[in-house]
Amino acid sequence: NRIHDYALLHEDVTVILDAVNYSNKGRMTYIKETPEFDEHVLVYLKKPIEVILRQNLMRDSGKIVPEDVVKNYFQKIEEPDEEVLSHYRLMIVSE
Repeated sequence: NRIHDYALLHEDVTVILDAVNYSNKGRMTYIKETPEFDEHVLVYLKKPIEVILRQNLMRDSGKIVPEDVVKNYFQKIEEPDEEVLSHYRLMIVSE
């Protein structure tokens, strides 16, 4: 609801929703819930698991995610499919 409220309160504004969505179903949820937005951009961070694990270890000690959790999540990541690509402008960021 906050993204709708913010967009309604401010004219000509860019709303950035920072969320980790590993599935196309989750990505489509935002499309369906924000039809009033002029444009949707999917920033797809595409990094090898080795880089992700290394960067994870560089976090503050209390914020490091257990390696098995990272690996499990990484295995679930879906590439954007045709339906998603038809609704988003895609920006790929890779290592």
